[in-house]
Amino acid sequence: IELAPGASTRATLDVAQQASALLADRKTFPEIESNVVYVNDGGPRFILGLNPPLPAPHRAYGIVNLAEDADAAAVVKRLRTALGERFSEARIEPKRFSLGTSEANTAVFRLTGPDRAELERASAALKQALIKVPGSEDVRDDGEGRIVRLAVEIDQARALAAGASSAAVARSLDTAT
Repeated sequence: IELAPGASTRATLDVAQQASALLADRKTFPEIESNVVYVNDGGPRFILGLNPPLPAPHRAYGIVNLAEDADAAAVVKRLRTALGERFSEARIEPKRFSLGTSEANTAVFRLTGPDRAELERASAALKQALIKVPGSEDVRDDGEGRIVRLAVEIDQARALAAGASSAAVARSLDTAT
């Protein structure tokens, strides 16, 4: 589960809890026996071949256990559709657990260069070409959007003279972001 870069842990937790509740609904997904979702910490690495995502406030990682007789490919397909429709604000990529150094049937392309705008154009063109390949799913990039940061220096003496405490200034800045 990945929200937009800059999303708070709280926003990610909200989506993760809603997704977990949906996955636990036996009427919707009778073949799911249990699920767990880890927010921000990347989840446990309980087996060496597992490579959870790097920790970030806008990321969560889930594990779903299926009934023994479940058709895993069909469940993944249903999850992809249901979660994609329900959580349009997040990128959710259900996939089967893989025990290799990389996920099965995955191609990785690395674009490098100093010009971010050019890299974004090249990435968009590559994604469009890959989407046209029959059977392609989850064509995406991991180049995160720019996060605007603002450095604010407060002149404490002037702020206090104007009647603004440090706490009031901090609350105002927190509200503005």
